[in-house]
Amino acid sequence: MAFGATAIYIILVLLALVICLYLYFTRHFNYWKKHGIPYVKPLPFFGNLKDAFLQKYYAGLVLQDIYKEYKHEPYVGIFAFDRPALLVNDLDLIKNIMVKDAHHFVDHHLLIDEKVDPIWSNIIFSLKGERWKHTRNKLSPTFSSGKMKMMFNLVDNCSKNLSNVLEKISADELRLIGLKETLARFTTDSISTCSLGIDSNSLSNPDSEVRQYMRKVFEFSVFKGVGTTLMFFMPTFLKTMKMKEQNGVVRRDLLDSMMEIRKNGMEISGEGNVDFDGDMFVAQAFNIFIGGFETSSSATTFMLYELSKHPEAQNRLREEISQVLQKHNNQVTYEAIQEMKYMDMVVNETLRKYPVLGFLDRVCSRDYDLSIPTGKGVFTIKAGMSVYIPLQGIHNNPDYFPDPEKFDPERFNEENKLNRHNFAHIPFGEGPRICIGKSGRPTSRLPTGSVQRPTFVLYNYAETMSLLGSLTIDLLVLLLFLINVAYFYFTRNFNFWRDLGVKSVKPVPYLGSIKDVALRKVSVGFFLYDVYKKYRSEPCVGIYSFNKPVLVAIDNELVKKVLVKDAQVFLDRTLRLDEKKDPLGAKNLFMMRGEKWKHMRNNLSPTFTSGKMKNMFYLMEACAKELDNYLDNATADGSPVEVKETMARFTTDVIASCAFGIDSNSLKNPNSEFRAELRKVFETTPLKAIRGLLSIFFPLLLKVITIKAIDDNTMNFVRNTLWNTAKEKHEILRNDFLDNLRELRNKVKNDKEGPLSKLEDDDYAAQAFSFLLAGFETSSTTMSFTLYELALHPEIQNKLREEISQVLQKHNNQVTYEAIQEMKYLDMVVNETLRKYPPLPFLDRKSATNCEFPAPTGRGTITIPAGTGIYIPLLGLHYDPKYYPEPDKFDPERFTDENKRNRPGYTYMPFGEGPRLCIGMRFGLMQTKIGLIHMLTRYELEPCKETKIPLVLNKKAFMLQSVGGIPLSFNKVA
Repeated sequence: MAFGATAIYIILVLLALVICLYLYFTRHFNYWKKHGIPYVKPLPFFGNLKDAFLQKYYAGLVLQDIYKEYKHEPYVGIFAFDRPALLVNDLDLIKNIMVKDAHHFVDHHLLIDEKVDPIWSNIIFSLKGERWKHTRNKLSPTFSSGKMKMMFNLVDNCSKNLSNVLEKISADELRLIGLKETLARFTTDSISTCSLGIDSNSLSNPDSEVRQYMRKVFEFSVFKGVGTTLMFFMPTFLKTMKMKEQNGVVRRDLLDSMMEIRKNGMEISGEGNVDFDGDMFVAQAFNIFIGGFETSSSATTFMLYELSKHPEAQNRLREEISQVLQKHNNQVTYEAIQEMKYMDMVVNETLRKYPVLGFLDRVCSRDYDLSIPTGKGVFTIKAGMSVYIPLQGIHNNPDYFPDPEKFDPERFNEENKLNRHNFAHIPFGEGPRICIGKSGRPTSRLPTGSVQRPTFVLYNYAETMSLLGSLTIDLLVLLLFLINVAYFYFTRNFNFWRDLGVKSVKPVPYLGSIKDVALRKVSVGFFLYDVYKKYRSEPCVGIYSFNKPVLVAIDNELVKKVLVKDAQVFLDRTLRLDEKKDPLGAKNLFMMRGEKWKHMRNNLSPTFTSGKMKNMFYLMEACAKELDNYLDNATADGSPVEVKETMARFTTDVIASCAFGIDSNSLKNPNSEFRAELRKVFETTPLKAIRGLLSIFFPLLLKVITIKAIDDNTMNFVRNTLWNTAKEKHEILRNDFLDNLRELRNKVKNDKEGPLSKLEDDDYAAQAFSFLLAGFETSSTTMSFTLYELALHPEIQNKLREEISQVLQKHNNQVTYEAIQEMKYLDMVVNETLRKYPPLPFLDRKSATNCEFPAPTGRGTITIPAGTGIYIPLLGLHYDPKYYPEPDKFDPERFTDENKRNRPGYTYMPFGEGPRLCIGMRFGLMQTKIGLIHMLTRYELEPCKETKIPLVLNKKAFMLQSVGGIPLSFNKVA
């Protein structure tokens, strides 16, 4: 049993977590549809980035696939997880975003907390707004052609080292070249000397300290590597800078250029003169270090790979290099490289086929209007929306680059470039945020030795990375993240009652104060009863239903305020069902809200007047006579009667006759269709328990969970029974509920402008169904409990029988409406039963506006915000010894006129109070009393050996009921 409760707890927590996350991550999924923009259908949680998130493909390839499908659209809507974002396909629009209207799209989407990550947040790629603008202006001269020319010798020295390494490898002929790793070591040396001002010697020593740390940055687990690398990088960088300053060393590298900026600082609008020092200074060097390393090594690797596959291009490039170098005394110089046009074409084609970053991103900083693709109207890109440019898709579009899989440097000869849109090839971006280090990449500084060797054997140098361990860790991290998100969501209000100075039941994460209810250990009614007993000295107490604050009203004056005095504020119930999924459940009077409830109540109220009850009396009396016949047969052999089932069948017949105008014959046939359908409605299943729980405490979830209160078969049965009967008895008047409902329907049809003019057939069917449920369950349980108590208390039973006999003698021994009104002790007995066993053991209301209550301290007031649920624990009030001494004792004398006058009001409310007092109260009491009169007139009740003493109540059931049946002996009155 404990295991089952734990399993349900886990399921409920996971279910609530998944649904909350589902609602959060899908809340914007209609955005593009509402704006009439073509869009890619998203998946919950992932949007359109599932494959990128699961690491099947990197984001550039995912966006390329979307581009291929929608390339004829100027732009298409996508979802980055839950965020609407725009994928821009049209080259002219891309030009506008990146150049013409770049002031609207200055920043990248990347968000990094400066306090958590001071280096990454300050690299120029991450900077935003004015800080980016001024940092860019200060750094731009560092990458001018003049500066590049000054640094040329540093890069060339590294190139010569690469040539020497390749020479040795070639001479060996016993090793295969790990090309990617070799070039990574080359770029490590180049970037180290240019940005850090140190010789890393990675080509000579593949395990050098710099190379090890750079390897960690680009390991599969990025976050781990970056932190470790910064621990090396910052001290090394600062140590080199200090040495340069102290010794006056000038190498004309990037560090020298940035040290010049550092001396002068920089002026930022709104911030004054900002020191280009500390983390800001280190961040720019680190940016150059990682940016120059990965982009150049991968581009060079891809280029050599293509050249090895295309010897004609390789030979042509080598020939160009040879010819140009002859003009420059066979020296690789800055000027010589500028003359190598075919080299430039080869590099550009490599960057087309293998763009280092497969997409570009921008964030709209000010609203920006676009023409809608249909040509009708304007779509406004709102400030804060991300815009993505699918570089990989554009670079592989056959409209711009025919046969895009082919490596063809001729695409970049002057004629072809002139004939092609200039934004069809933007591997470094464009506009103000074009890559600042574009001219500094060592890719085009390829040493002559490396291209003079035509044959390279390429292979995967590193061992194939196992994704299993990494993905397992990532999924665990994701799970922990989701659990934390849910934890903060479900605990965010847990100080609410403490802040108001109201005592509260201690909540637990995810379930609030209702853990035992959620685990189906107790029902809502018994949970609130326990709360009442513990806090009955308080006027009220706070609880949390999952994450929502709810007030439990304990003081009877506070109860009066909620139900009567301020009833206009607390008109609606917290219970809520979806009209589309549960039309009969959601549209009945019990569940209706606001003005619609008010008008329906006003129109139905005449149906339940004493006059109408009197008209229906003969229908109930006919069913009671059938009960007499049933009991005569059932008790003929002296067998006990199972009163719980018998009373259910009796009230089924009464309701079927009075509400639907049919004879259900449940007493004669326990498996009649009507009885079978009602049995299904009241069956308790785990699924129904969850639905009931959520309808009370978390109605929002019912919008996304398909758990119906009433299954389709039952709904169709109710509809068909109601309207088929209505047609059959079109000209027959029985003074039953159906006649009254039909009268209301005709009235509404004639009043086309009235408040109920839009009512549909299901609205009427729902009222009949509500009448069916309320009249059936409440009366049958009340009768069962009354018979049980009378069997255990023969003195009360005899006194009641005597009253019945005396009153009936006045009425010619006929059970009449007037006779029942004279039976005062019967009324007292039924009231005491309803005190001990209120069918619904709690009441609920919901505040429509902010409402003030007296503070529990007795000083001042507290304000309850609109939407707060209020619960009234009827069981607690009905069993409070302050109002009912010895509350477990069955004592009808509590309801003498004198005792009622001496007892505070609002301590006995089995039918509720105020405007939402149960509309069918008179009907329920009348059928209960008729049944009791007939049974007590003919039978004496006694416990039998199967009778449970004391009676065990089902503390898990929503409505009050016993565990198992209630068998009693029925003996004929002598």
